Order: sequence, then C-alpha cells, then structure tokens
Amino acid sequence: MRRLRVLEDITELRRSAQFIAQNIAELSESAAGINRHAEKIAGEIATLTEAASGIDSSAEKIAAGANAIAETLPRIQRLAEVVDPLESTVARLGWVVDRIPGGKRTQ
Repeated sequence: MRRLRVLEDITELRRSAQFIAQNIAELSESAAGINRHAEKIAGEIATLTEAASGIDSSAEKIAAGANAIAETLPRIQRLAEVVDPLESTVARLGWVVDRIPGGKRTQ
C-alpha cells in the first residue's frame, strides 16, 4: 500500500514537472516576444524623441518670430494713428488740386 502511494506520488510529481516545464517554455516564448516588442518600442521612442526635438526647435523659432511681431506692433499702431488722419487730408488736397485751373488730374 505504501509503495502504491509512493508510485502515485512519483507519477504526480512527474506530471507536475512536465506541467512546469511546459509553462517555462511558454513563458520563455512570451519573454522573447516581449523583448522583440521592447526593441520595437525603443526604436519608436527614439524616433519620437527626434521628432519632439524638431518640434522644440520649430517652437523656439515661432516664439522668436512672435516676439519680433509683438515688438513691432506698437510701431505699426503708431504709424496707423499718424497715417489715418492724413488720408482725409490727402483726399481734400486732391479735391483742391482738381479745382485749380489746369490742375485737373488725368485718369
């Protein structure tokens, strides 16, 4: 009876060892797949890092351009303030010149 139990235990241990070996093989395949995907992901990260660097560079250029525009804006506004009243003055001056004998503009 005891020998029978020992044989049953040995058989069960053998089955367990086979099960463990099979699972280890499957886990090894999964680990290899994970390594392959990790390499692909690392490559993608490198590509994204390069793209982000380009975006950073472009953003710096855009910021510099925006700052230059912002610095110029007050001068443009001042120029518009000066030119706006002159528009009606030039129109009136043209009207006066048109009224001078021999001063009619040709169109």
